Amino acid sequence: MTARSKQVVLSLLSGVLLAAAFPPLPSGPLAWVALVPLLFALDGASTRRAAALGYVFGVAFHVCSLYWIAFHVDIPRFLSIAAWIAASLVLGVYYAAACACFRLTGRWVGRKWVWFAPFIWVVLEYSRYVSEFAFPWTVVAHSQSRLLGLIQQADFWGVLGVSLWVVVLNVLAFRAMQEVPVNARRATGFAATFVLVVAASATYGTWRMSETPTEPARIRIALVQPNIGMDTKWDADEGIRATMDSMMHQTMQIPPGSADLVIWPETAIPDYAVYAPPFSRDSGRNINPRYAAYFDSLTRHLRAPILSGLPAQDFPRDAQFNSAVLITPGTSSVQYYDKTFLVPFGERVPYESAFGFLGKMNLGIARWSPSDRFSVFHSPAGSFGVGICFESVFPRVMSDFVRAGADFLVVVTNDAWFGKTSLIYQHAAFASFRAIENRVWVARCANTGISAFYDPWGRRVQEAGIFTRETLVGTIGRRERVTPYVLWGDWIVAIAGAVSLIGVAGGGLAAWTRARKRTS
Repeated sequence: MTARSKQVVLSLLSGVLLAAAFPPLPSGPLAWVALVPLLFALDGASTRRAAALGYVFGVAFHVCSLYWIAFHVDIPRFLSIAAWIAASLVLGVYYAAACACFRLTGRWVGRKWVWFAPFIWVVLEYSRYVSEFAFPWTVVAHSQSRLLGLIQQADFWGVLGVSLWVVVLNVLAFRAMQEVPVNARRATGFAATFVLVVAASATYGTWRMSETPTEPARIRIALVQPNIGMDTKWDADEGIRATMDSMMHQTMQIPPGSADLVIWPETAIPDYAVYAPPFSRDSGRNINPRYAAYFDSLTRHLRAPILSGLPAQDFPRDAQFNSAVLITPGTSSVQYYDKTFLVPFGERVPYESAFGFLGKMNLGIARWSPSDRFSVFHSPAGSFGVGICFESVFPRVMSDFVRAGADFLVVVTNDAWFGKTSLIYQHAAFASFRAIENRVWVARCANTGISAFYDPWGRRVQEAGIFTRETLVGTIGRRERVTPYVLWGDWIVAIAGAVSLIGVAGGGLAAWTRARKRTS
């Protein structure tokens, strides 16, 4: 095997190893060394070669970790497979850019380039949160979701700080292995530092998880997991009635007065059950008159409000929203929040606002509008923010709710679109991070699972199975503190950006200087 072939194999190996560290496999520690083969492949490579190897790694990583895209239940299999491959090819570009930057710093600092890698990696992952193609599903920190004792640090520097920590471990492992045949003492030093970094995180986590709430949990919440299949729910003839009957039957089994808040999943009723009337001059929403009696009977029976994911029609703006609404007994007006972050190519067309013709193309994409307002719900149970499905992957969306006064967080979702795949477990893992970052309870209600209650340390204290019809009734508490992450946000990105800029600029300047010397 040639040296170039070995580099490709090492890059592929890293992609597969990192994917294997993600849920549902209980192999989070594998991520601590998964990047080591890639680092060996990059060591000594040119900037252009590093970009190619990074692309190979990124594509392999996403082909393995996002395989579930190919199992979408509502589109032809050949299209879902094409979407899976296309997503992997696009996401690979991020890693090509990052690896090129890794090696560009080497033009300046030589073999010390690897110490810039953790900071450049953080910038790479941050960029996946902010572009039109924003899809930060596979940030490396998410591989650590089962290791609750080690990810308590997220309350300080967020999920991107945990990613930095993971990449630092990979760099230490790489340097230790590099030094083994050269300098045993130095190799031992890097290995010892690796252990100390893990031990420090474990110590902090143990301290945090030994805490006890100062006030008892008193908010009673019921999560209704109806397990309604997509073939039933979106059936043009019988879907709405069958879904309504199923939701009513299950909800009416909750004893009156036993819950302060009842939560239904995303798009619980597959119709525009909430709307802003034509010619309305305010921003309010009302229950569609066709559904008024239905919800009134439910809320009066429960003696509690219902929070539900529902499609909403806004006639004054000629827009449709994927919304969460709070329906209270005896009133037709509702509190609402419209989904802000829509899934690219699933719920919106990227760059449609800049290229209007894209919006006129029939691409088989749901045509939701993004929200232009931010809102926290207020109820007798307390104030809370709601992340709708994909939004739970965005830390700042959820922490914005907490900064606005939310006592706890709610996630409503429908993960039935991808069947019994790893998506279910990966998506549920995000709630642990959101609980830790904000030190709040999280109530997660999913159509087909996983519905669960997460305590402020990310532990699932109650959960329903997948593809089961269950109602969970649990008791949660209010937020007791404000974390550094809530106060300062992704401050680690500013530091990582500054360090990366210094490294890349230094490398670029060194490359330019050498090029001038060669031509002079």
